[in-house]
Amino acid sequence: MLKFGGDRNVRRNTLFQETRRKKILMKHTSMKPFSFAAVAFALTLPAMGANSLYAPGDLVLTFQKEGSINTVYANLGSAAGFRGTAAGADDGTNVLNILDLNSTLTSAFGSGWASDTSIYAGLAGVYSTNDSSNAITNGDPNRTLYVSASRDGVGTVGSANSSAYAVTTNSGMTAGANRILAQNNAFELNYDAAFTVSPTSVSLIDDQNPFLSTGIQDTAFGIFSGGIQQVGSASSFGTFGAAGNVEFALDLYRILAKTGINGQVAGVLREGSYEGTVTINSSGKVSFIAKGESTATPFESWIAGYTTITATADKASAADPDGDGLSNLTEFVLGGNPSVSNPSAGPAAVISGNNLAVSFTRSAASVGNTTAVVQYSTDLSTWSTTDVTTPTTSGAQTVNVPTSKASNGKLFTRLKVTQP
Repeated sequence: MLKFGGDRNVRRNTLFQETRRKKILMKHTSMKPFSFAAVAFALTLPAMGANSLYAPGDLVLTFQKEGSINTVYANLGSAAGFRGTAAGADDGTNVLNILDLNSTLTSAFGSGWASDTSIYAGLAGVYSTNDSSNAITNGDPNRTLYVSASRDGVGTVGSANSSAYAVTTNSGMTAGANRILAQNNAFELNYDAAFTVSPTSVSLIDDQNPFLSTGIQDTAFGIFSGGIQQVGSASSFGTFGAAGNVEFALDLYRILAKTGINGQVAGVLREGSYEGTVTINSSGKVSFIAKGESTATPFESWIAGYTTITATADKASAADPDGDGLSNLTEFVLGGNPSVSNPSAGPAAVISGNNLAVSFTRSAASVGNTTAVVQYSTDLSTWSTTDVTTPTTSGAQTVNVPTSKASNGKLFTRLKVTQP
C-alpha cells in the first residue's frame, strides 16, 4: 500500500526586524502611535462626561460628508507620538494598521465609502488652550496644534507633498486651539469609544470644518484657509510606501505657539513642521508613514498587520505562533492567518492515477518574493524537488509527483517555502 505524508515544518527562512506597535490604553500616555485592531463601531450614546479611551492631546481623525447626517470620530492616540522630523530624523517610525475603520465608515456612509468623492477626512489635536502657562506635556507647550493638509499627489513618500501652514498671530494660535479642543471635546463628552459614528447634531466636525459650497471647503477651525481635509476619490489615491494603495493620504503638521521653553521638543514658532503622513486604505486600515519607501519585505509588512502577534520571536518567518504546523512564511504564501490555528490550510495530497497530486493555493502577495516548491521523500530524511516545475503564479496550484518515486510503498511530500 502506498503511503504519503507531509512535513510542513522544515523551512529555510529569515528573521525580520519587528515593526514597533502599541495598543490603545485606557488613557493615552505613550510617546508613540498605538495599534488597535477592533472592527466594532459605536453608535450614539448618552453623554457620559468622560471618554476613557480619549485624553486631551490625542490626535483625532475625522470624516464628514456634506449634507450627511453622520460624521465619524477616530482616536489615533497621543498626537506627540506622531512626531517625526520634529524630534529628530531617527525618531519617526512607520506604523501600519493603527485602526480598522471599515465597519464604522460603512455604517456612517455606506459600503461604497472608499470610492465616494464627497467624503472628507482630516486630523486635529491639541492638549490645552491655556496661553499663560509654560507647561510642557510630552514635549509640547500648551496650544501646540497638530493638523493635517491634503497632499497634492503621491510625491515622495516620507516627504511632504502639501503646503506647510503658518499661523501669523498668537491670537490665531489661541483661536485654533479653542476650536480644535471644542471639536474633540464633543467626542470625549458623548462617547466612550476609540472610534464612533456621531450624528452631525452631536459632533462639531461640520461646524469646525465648514463648506462654502459643494466641494469647496471654508476656513477650518477659524484659521486654516481652504480647510485641513482631503476629499476621497473614485479610485485609489496611489501607492504609498509601506501602507500600499491608499484612499486618503493626510500630511500631518505640528505648529508651536511658544518656543524656547525648557523641556520642549524644538520647532519654529507658528510654522508647521511636517511630521509624517496618515493614510487610510480601501479596507479602512489606518497607517502612519514617517519615513520613505519601506525597506520591509512583503512578508514583514504582512505579518505586521496581525496586531495580536506581539512577541518578536513569534513574528519570525520560521515561527508558528498559532501552533497549526504551518510556519508564518508558509501561511503568507498560502494566504493563511498566522494568529488562528488551521492545519487544513496546508497543501492537500491525493492519489490521482499514477501520481500523488499536491494541491495548494498561493497568495498574490507572495509571488516574486518567495519560492515555493513541492518536494518528495521516501524516508523523511532525504528530500528531492519534483521534476515538474512548481507554478510561480498566484491562485490554485497542483503539482503531480509520480507514484513511481515511491520506495517500499512509501512516498512523502512537503511544500518548501523560502525567501531571499
